[in-house]
Amino acid sequence: MNRIEILNEKVYDFNRNTENDGSIIEDLLVELSESKQNQDEYKRIVQILENISDDDNRINVNNYKLYFYSKTKNITKAIKCLKLSILISIVEYITKNKTSSDAAQEIDAVFSFINLNKSQTLKIYDDFLIDWNDQEYSYYLQKEHPNVILNTTKVLYTIFLANKKLIISEFDAALDLYFNVLENDDKNWYSLFNIGFIYYKQRNINAAINYISKSINLIRDNQNEINEYLLADNYFLLANCNRHLKKYNLESDAYRLCLQVAPEYEFAKNNLAYSLYQQGMYAESMKYIKECIKENKDGEYPYYNMIRVLIKQGKYEDASKFIEKNEVKLKSKKSLEKFRQQITKKQNSVQTSNIEQSDELTIIEKEKLKHKDDELILTESTLLSKEIENEKAIEIFLEQRILNGMDVLGRKLKMFNAKDYGRQYPTPIGRIDLLTIDIVTNDIVIIELKKGKSDDEVSGQIARYIGYAKDEIAQPNQNVIGIVYVFSASDKLKYALKYNKEVTLHEYKNGLV
Repeated sequence: MNRIEILNEKVYDFNRNTENDGSIIEDLLVELSESKQNQDEYKRIVQILENISDDDNRINVNNYKLYFYSKTKNITKAIKCLKLSILISIVEYITKNKTSSDAAQEIDAVFSFINLNKSQTLKIYDDFLIDWNDQEYSYYLQKEHPNVILNTTKVLYTIFLANKKLIISEFDAALDLYFNVLENDDKNWYSLFNIGFIYYKQRNINAAINYISKSINLIRDNQNEINEYLLADNYFLLANCNRHLKKYNLESDAYRLCLQVAPEYEFAKNNLAYSLYQQGMYAESMKYIKECIKENKDGEYPYYNMIRVLIKQGKYEDASKFIEKNEVKLKSKKSLEKFRQQITKKQNSVQTSNIEQSDELTIIEKEKLKHKDDELILTESTLLSKEIENEKAIEIFLEQRILNGMDVLGRKLKMFNAKDYGRQYPTPIGRIDLLTIDIVTNDIVIIELKKGKSDDEVSGQIARYIGYAKDEIAQPNQNVIGIVYVFSASDKLKYALKYNKEVTLHEYKNGLV
């Protein structure tokens, strides 16, 4: 009798015997979910599982139903199971003293059971956000837990709203919401990780490292099966941050930690190999490249790294043979041609210096990170070519000048607490775009960009930040100065700031710095 028919027999016994706890069924479902079945077999499993009631408290098969419904392409039933799983996580968060981070991570996990497109995912988030206190929740919660008060789910609700903003790339709105979560739950490692991820996407790397490190420390202190994989996500993202800072030794250390937690983590081993290659550790890099190829991991990228290492080791003939043998697996013909040219030049001794590849092919983000990870290189000429729609570019440009020791608006500035935050300094009343100190005068200088805010909002915001800095940051006798930085100021904004002696207005259409 195969495992599927054994499952059928055990479900039959389970329904007849009220003493049966269903543990054998769960073990069988784990085995079946970890092995590949054909469509008829998936349909048979679903047919068997439908004989177990969702209301049977002895066993929770809802997540398995979700998984196998998705395998049979029954998206309607899969989404229904997904919603029930989310409800169950909410109930357990309230009634079983689970942390809000664990509940949020559980919900993320059930989303991974089904391959939904962006609009389907957003629809589910919208349904829960709209109906959070409506009949579906009330019915389910009151039936199982009559004394539950729904407003105790405020933190989880805020995470839901933040996640939705993150999905649609409204990063600033998502940041505000995740920071709101931390105000109510300062140990919410789930929000700390997402804040780190957003700062990474915004190239605010020091701030990203700060929050990712906080997330890692909290997860280590409270590690369990639920958050173990997110710990690997944290290490992977930490590695990417260190790569941006060209701290390759720290990058490779983070990839190693990622692999310790999750040995099968996608692209971690290949990226570790590339990081070691950048450090000149060719033998160790080769070891991991060979493992990737043997295990058929990380696609074509280990093959490119193999070619790189062979060239660096002066094994030009081996590199050529490797290309010919594996050419069918290598999709980038442009890169192959560059490698061939490099090998020819080396062999002919026309060019003895190392030729680095300009199109780095190692993948530095897993699929969850979604966006292509291009370096953002800003110059004054490119920024002045037109009005900047995304003022994050200006923010990054100013930070680059400050970190490079260049003047900004006639001042020699340094970032305040640059090691931990860089841009977007968090305060209880919002995030300051650039919090700096004048190296010459020791003044605290707050630089704010308009970034979609109304004239009244930006003038009020800079005033609030100055007040906060005076009370909470400035030393005795240390001045606090504000600068509002916009492309072109309206008359309304000019009048709002005209008589405020602590704030100056700068229009970068007249020159960035």
